[in-house]
Amino acid sequence: MKIKLLILMLILLINSVTATCTVTFDKTSYAPTETVTATILCNQHPSESTKSYTLNWTNSSGDQIELDTGTTPKADGTNYFFETYVLSSGYSGAINTTLQGTGLEGTDGANVTGASSNSLIVSSITFSSSEQLYLGKNLGIGFILKDENAKKINNAICTVAIDDGDNLPIVEAKKVMVYNGKGQADFELTDNAFGEGKDYKVVVRCVCGITSTSSACFDENGTEVSSSIGEGSDTFTLNTYLTVNTVVDRSLYYMKEEIFICSNVTNVNLTTRIPMKIFYQIRCSAGIDTDSDTDRVLIASNPEDESEERGISTNTTQMQCKRFIIPEPKYLQGQNSECYASSSVWVLNDLREPVTGYFTTSPVFNLSSDELNLNPDWEQISTNKFNTIINLSAVKYRQFNGGGIGNIDLMLSEAMQGSIDSFKQYSGGTTRIEDFISAKYIKNITATNSSGSSVTAVLEFLSDGCLEIALRSIDISSTGFYNITIEFNDWEERQSDALEGIENKTGTFHLDVNCPSSGIIGSNIACIITAYVEDSQTVQKEVDFTCHISDGTSQYSSVNFNQMITQNAVSLSRNFAIPSTFSDGTQYVLQCYADYYNLGSRRDSFYDTFTASSPSVGGGASGISRAENETNGASITGGIVDEGDEKEDKDIGDIFKKFNPFSPKRNWAFIFVEIIILTGIVSLICFFVRRNKRKSHHYHSGKSNWEEVMKKVLAGIIILLIISLLGAGIWYGYGIIKNSFQGMPTIEQTTLSGIEETSYLLLKGNLIKIIFLIFLAVLIISLIIIIFTAVLTLIVSRLLNIKGEIRFGNDHSRKYYEDRKSTKLQQKLNQMILKKEIKKEKLKESCKVKKMTPKQFADFVRRRK
Repeated sequence: MKIKLLILMLILLINSVTATCTVTFDKTSYAPTETVTATILCNQHPSESTKSYTLNWTNSSGDQIELDTGTTPKADGTNYFFETYVLSSGYSGAINTTLQGTGLEGTDGANVTGASSNSLIVSSITFSSSEQLYLGKNLGIGFILKDENAKKINNAICTVAIDDGDNLPIVEAKKVMVYNGKGQADFELTDNAFGEGKDYKVVVRCVCGITSTSSACFDENGTEVSSSIGEGSDTFTLNTYLTVNTVVDRSLYYMKEEIFICSNVTNVNLTTRIPMKIFYQIRCSAGIDTDSDTDRVLIASNPEDESEERGISTNTTQMQCKRFIIPEPKYLQGQNSECYASSSVWVLNDLREPVTGYFTTSPVFNLSSDELNLNPDWEQISTNKFNTIINLSAVKYRQFNGGGIGNIDLMLSEAMQGSIDSFKQYSGGTTRIEDFISAKYIKNITATNSSGSSVTAVLEFLSDGCLEIALRSIDISSTGFYNITIEFNDWEERQSDALEGIENKTGTFHLDVNCPSSGIIGSNIACIITAYVEDSQTVQKEVDFTCHISDGTSQYSSVNFNQMITQNAVSLSRNFAIPSTFSDGTQYVLQCYADYYNLGSRRDSFYDTFTASSPSVGGGASGISRAENETNGASITGGIVDEGDEKEDKDIGDIFKKFNPFSPKRNWAFIFVEIIILTGIVSLICFFVRRNKRKSHHYHSGKSNWEEVMKKVLAGIIILLIISLLGAGIWYGYGIIKNSFQGMPTIEQTTLSGIEETSYLLLKGNLIKIIFLIFLAVLIISLIIIIFTAVLTLIVSRLLNIKGEIRFGNDHSRKYYEDRKSTKLQQKLNQMILKKEIKKEKLKESCKVKKMTPKQFADFVRRRK
């Protein structure tokens, strides 16, 4: 018997332990049409978390009137959830509800009776559309308020509050006034007060004041309603924008490899595209990753200011990924480590401001490294030779925790700046491949261990265009000791040969440039470029040549051309203008580069030198003349042939620039002459305008003189036509003169500055050509200035609505030349207007009523006769 009692008590005790869910109605008594809200809380036992449940609603007879189903929230706090039932207009009796589920119990009940006197009924609580039930948006709440007679109420004061089940508002309650039975309030769904996927309860409480006061209410018939109260509630669930989880593409990576971090994003319910931005991170621990690790360090991420704005459409699940190159942090080198990736996905509003974020991490993945990436100190032991000693047991390298057999990558650091260029990467310096191609080539690399035995040392070309020295298959533990030497080819020796011999799939290119030992300042120098490819098979390659004269800081007379290079040597003659700014007796360099198509960034360099000399006064130029170049230059086989110098046309262009006031090479002596001529033209125009002004009428009628306007337009067209014909005649005349003077030798003169340069310019060409160019430059510039001034004046007058006339001279001259006929006509009009005014005044005076004696009246009649 005692055993049975003990078993019964245990059963009751177990039931009491599991029956920890509570179900509570928001009121103890209801009226028909109200909403019954059941507040449920299950957070006292782990078995009640995220479990399926049913809530059974029954009436007084025990009949089921509604059955609600759902899942309990995670029991990590006071997470309330709600179910509601709307009472019909004829409902009476009791209403009960019972929570059912595995390990879930709870029940509550209330009575439903007719509304008592002085009661207000809150019903039909509604919310904004589901598209607004999101964080960052505004929630609108509406309700209906009636009295116990179902009459709509006016002037009631109501408070609207939102709570999560504990009857305390989570945001400030709103106070509203009811009109015609309707009330409404709105709330901002901020992320600091609300959470996605959670249930919330809205409570509306209303009151009508005492009789005959401003706080009393009245119904839809105008009948006063006073001293009444009412309360109602309903619930809503805040929607979720996205579901997010972070993944990577593999479970094992090696340093310097690519890794893709992806956020698997789903647009849950929103029917529009959701804008967002994503931040990615990779964190690793040396060895096994645990929550207590103090070496879990960020090794890669995209900064917030470099985030990419993205978006996801409705009902879409999509991978949003970013690519990273795994770096080589020191504390992870030479071992296996555990890492994880994380993503922060922020939803943006219409102003592109963050609304809410989702923070997830990927499963753990492994990062393996059998390399140590060192930045050693290089010592220059000779002009082109550098040395470094690696002792992994030294304090300098104690942060490297490598073990076993692996590789050591040695960066070519800033200590070698005297020989090669470098830049920072991976916490040290590396050297770009193009720096080796365009500067120095490595001649030899040697590496030995502590016993003097050779170890494998090779150049390792990185994907970002850099290279390092890699020691392969060696001991990377703390006992390693290595001596490495690197030697470069001699730059001056290689350049003096002016030949390039880099072996590649198309053979060895041989390039050379040969210039005369001296060149005349202000004239051209002809240089011969020779090129061929040496290979056992018949090959050909298109080469892009670029050559220029250099004084050590600036480049001059650049020439660029393409040429097909074969096994047969090709000699190409090219002319280069020697600037007049060069110094007599100074040596200059003609630098050439060869770029090869389909050979990546390869560029070969070769050069020659020459000495600049001044031209002989009164004699021909020393050195190689153009005629000699054309006669003695080597023939060009294949490719693009030089088009020639066109020296005469270039001289014409140079002369024209000296007369052009906008040219940087303008000659100020001729600019002065141009100003004088332009001033004369403007003065002449002013004279004719003033002369015509004297003959014009300053006072004219309102009718437009179209005949006069057409005459002026026609005259302007004829003048422009004459000027055009004159310019065409001068142009063709110049062509005839030019042909007649062809073949005449030009007089070479020493290039001088200032006025002497102008004299040299006059002597260098024929006088007729110079006069023609001066006239042409002055004519064109004058026309441009006049047209520009006229157009600008017209535009300003149109924009500012300025009306007026241009006058030359003082006011007394204008008065002297006035149109007397117009003046007399104006005076006559003034007299007529004055007579009319006098007559009008007399008529007014005659119409006045005056009191008169019989004698005065008789006198008045007599005067009228």
